[in-house]
Amino acid sequence: SAGDHYGGLKAAGLDLGKSFRGIDTLYAGDDCALARLALPDTATSTMTGFSLHPGLLDSALQAASCLFSGSGDFELAIPFSLKTVEIYSGTTSPMWSFARKTDQAQTFDVELYDDSGRLCVRVYKIAFRKPRFEADRETKTLTLRPLWKEEAAAPLPDPSYRRHLVLACEMDGVSEKDLADFLTDAEVRVLPAADSETVDGRFQAYAIQAFQEIQAFIRSASKAGPEKKSGKTLIQLVVTGGGEDPWLYGLSGLLKTAGLENPGLVCQLIDMDPTASGKDIPGSIGDRLRENMAHPGDRMVRYAGGIRWVERIEEVDTDTSGFTLSDECVCLITGGLGGLGLIFSKEIVERVKRPTLILTGRSEPDSEAKAKIDRLKTAGARVEYLQADVGDKDEVQALIDHIRRAYGPLTGVIHSAGCIRDNFILNKSVDECEKVMAPKVRGLVNLDGATLDQPLDFFVIFSSMAGSLGNIGQADYACANAFAGGYAAYRNRLVEEGLRQGKTVSIHWPLWKEGGMTVGAETEEMMRRNMGMTAMETGAGIRGFYRSVAAGFPHIMVIQGDATAIRRKLVDSAMVSTVQIPSRQTPSSEVPGDDAADNDLRQRIRAMLIRDVAQVMGISEDTIDGNVALEKYGFDSISMTEFTNTLNAEQSIDLAPTVFFEYPDVDSLSAHLAMEYRTAFSGRLAGTETVQAAALLPLQGAVPAERIVRQKRSRFTALKAGRSGVFPADEPVAIVGISGRFPKAGDTEAFWENLAKGQHCITEIPEDRWDWKAFCGNSGADGRQTPVKWGGFIDGVAEFDPSFFEISPREAELMDPQQRLMMIHVWKAIEDAGICPGNLAGTKTGLFMGTGGNQYAEILAKAKVPVEGYTSTGSVPSIGPNRMSYFLDIHGPSEPVETSCSSSLIAIHRAVEAMANGSCDMAIVGGVNTIITPGFHLSFANAGMLSKDGKCKTFSDQADGYVRGEGVGVLFLKKLSRAEQSGDHIYGVIRSTAVNHGGRASSLTAPNPKAQTEVLVQAWRKAGIDPRSIGYIEAHGTGTV
Repeated sequence: SAGDHYGGLKAAGLDLGKSFRGIDTLYAGDDCALARLALPDTATSTMTGFSLHPGLLDSALQAASCLFSGSGDFELAIPFSLKTVEIYSGTTSPMWSFARKTDQAQTFDVELYDDSGRLCVRVYKIAFRKPRFEADRETKTLTLRPLWKEEAAAPLPDPSYRRHLVLACEMDGVSEKDLADFLTDAEVRVLPAADSETVDGRFQAYAIQAFQEIQAFIRSASKAGPEKKSGKTLIQLVVTGGGEDPWLYGLSGLLKTAGLENPGLVCQLIDMDPTASGKDIPGSIGDRLRENMAHPGDRMVRYAGGIRWVERIEEVDTDTSGFTLSDECVCLITGGLGGLGLIFSKEIVERVKRPTLILTGRSEPDSEAKAKIDRLKTAGARVEYLQADVGDKDEVQALIDHIRRAYGPLTGVIHSAGCIRDNFILNKSVDECEKVMAPKVRGLVNLDGATLDQPLDFFVIFSSMAGSLGNIGQADYACANAFAGGYAAYRNRLVEEGLRQGKTVSIHWPLWKEGGMTVGAETEEMMRRNMGMTAMETGAGIRGFYRSVAAGFPHIMVIQGDATAIRRKLVDSAMVSTVQIPSRQTPSSEVPGDDAADNDLRQRIRAMLIRDVAQVMGISEDTIDGNVALEKYGFDSISMTEFTNTLNAEQSIDLAPTVFFEYPDVDSLSAHLAMEYRTAFSGRLAGTETVQAAALLPLQGAVPAERIVRQKRSRFTALKAGRSGVFPADEPVAIVGISGRFPKAGDTEAFWENLAKGQHCITEIPEDRWDWKAFCGNSGADGRQTPVKWGGFIDGVAEFDPSFFEISPREAELMDPQQRLMMIHVWKAIEDAGICPGNLAGTKTGLFMGTGGNQYAEILAKAKVPVEGYTSTGSVPSIGPNRMSYFLDIHGPSEPVETSCSSSLIAIHRAVEAMANGSCDMAIVGGVNTIITPGFHLSFANAGMLSKDGKCKTFSDQADGYVRGEGVGVLFLKKLSRAEQSGDHIYGVIRSTAVNHGGRASSLTAPNPKAQTEVLVQAWRKAGIDPRSIGYIEAHGTGTV
């Protein structure tokens, strides 16, 4: 199979990108091979640029190479020479290749045909040979550096991205509106200018803002359904003046990590030419960003003097002759008791005569650390350990002053302090970010400032490869280490200007076997397999240190491992854009799939995943529910990495552990794998025909499938499309989801318990609404007094998580609590229906919500809150349901309903009618009411509508009014046939609804008994129900005439 073919190539050391995995189906015999070739959808946009597409031609040669060994065993072969190529027409996708052996040993003829059988290309006598890089695959230590290379942006068709986020910083005088006018399809955020004047303050402010924006962006994307996750998402962070302030490039560490954690993200940092000015800036930025959208593999781009430069990586040929440590040197090593701090302390003691070492750290040394310090002293060094926090500017200055007084001028600095708080961007907090960045960012700037007058020979920053490449779970650490590389270039410029002394080098290390930050064996294995990197041996690392300082470049990467793999991943691949984005102009070549075959593949992958999860976690397969998040079974970052390694090794795929954040359970993951790695799994998980045949066999004593479905209902089952969108107009409607909050009942279960117990839920007006005592008394002429102090009040009326709903805290403060409560319980009702809310996006789901009066505006006015844009959207009743329709991206009607006490019932009526006439396929309905100001309460009391003792006396001759109450209730409705088809839990069925108006009655607010009788009869007739069969009636009769 094609999966076996590419798995064999990868196992042999050739890991091809998607554009070069063009074999869809392969048939091989002893002397010939036939292959169907097709480019992946992400590469079809590149067809227009080639007569002979390299991916298709290479795939045809791959098919021919399988004949190379002749033994039937897989053997890696590379094309070596050919005699003739005849081109009759260009390559197409899909097409066929046919290869046959010639009469000359190890040579083959290859022919490419289009789908109609027309010959397009013929290759005569192509020869293959075994690759000769075995010697180069030995473990080596490479020294690499980033550099800017002039590369014009080749004109390409406009790409198509699912979403596009633009973040801009250091943009004085440029507003979001200015940029949005030129980037109409993008979500634009201009990061506010940092308050701080210091480099570290400015950088950390931008880094935190960018982190928060990206985190919110990823969270919003994670809530989308599978159909909304297809395609790539682009994030472009634009800065100005990175050439003068290269420390700004540190933000790239955050972007690179975001891309690693979320494979659907394409991230770019673009440094604009600072020569643009005034009104030209927004248009210039817009042009440059659009230009780079078509080059997603260019992750860092810089414009200077109108020329486009792209960051690439090159190998550096260095030696140690340009740098030596001087005898009697005075060297400061921060993080001195850490693994690398002690390794280099020992190296300095062994290398030079009478050195002085000042080691620092935040902690008090324990007995083991003190013993190590004593050994350094015994070897002939003056050693002092000082407790200091490099993130504290005053402590750092005091430290340098002490060194100057005690030991004389400082001659060298090794900044090795650092800390990590691993967590995915999705879960990382601002506090974590600030703590991780402090030693690497603020600590570095503090050290530089305190030593600016010292005669340093070197200022070396020990950084991590995370800064150069990004690293999963370390967005903040990658950002801080990338800052170090940029700051080293900034400090070297100050050296050239005579403002500093000593070579500045930021060395980006990999893992060390005996020092530095450590990770688990699973992560180390993944790095070896994916990058060719191995843990740095101490001797190789020390030699790399001398070579790095001697080279004189501000940013150096020292890597140990498989030289061929490292060069291929970092050096060779950096020369081309490897990410392919479909063109907006390119019509989709996707062919509708076989639903039965697709479902079968998903089910086989699902069974495999359940088996593997059970093995990894040591639990029974029977206990695993496909819709329950894997973390519920004990998965953590280590076991997820281990599980990923197992899948990659067994299936020859290339997953990152972060896939479990987008697809957290077995069912969603199996659907993703079936879509993204169809070829690999189709070849390895055989059995479609067998499964289908077995399903046709009659089973003795079989349990009806419907019963099984009803017994096991998932809370996160994806929406299942019905076989037809047409339903009978009078079809009953099922209630499949429910949520609510009521007086003395935080949810519907507590509400039911209160009903069952006959619990009295009326209380005095709570103080957080208003002080009822200030209004207590008999009604007076001004109407500001009432003896009524009762009501039904819910708890947590102000509780709301704005970030969950992608709302800023400021906007949330100006939102009517009714809007907030509605959003919370709409979401909960969807979940209760067993539906992933993201899967509703794009569906004809309606939202009908009964609303109470707007009292919140009165509170804002009394508090003298300034009127702004959010004031209106937070108060207008129609915004409530529309806000949730916007958030869920649902396309059915979205209507507020305000008909006094009947608002929620009328909302249900409108939803049922809309489903019957086809305006929507499903509906979310409900009502919400809060009582937060005394105005209406006083009015209703003075009208004689409120019960004085806080009790409703239904149908009693003692009835004297009703009691006002708060609450929110939401239902999720589906057509009954669709609910049964989906196996939903059905709470109840709505057979019919009816509505009318009483017309003229005894007063404006009094009911009309005749009209009410008519509407009851209308509802029974529509439902086809005999009133005598009704066993439960809910009514309201409290004497409010």
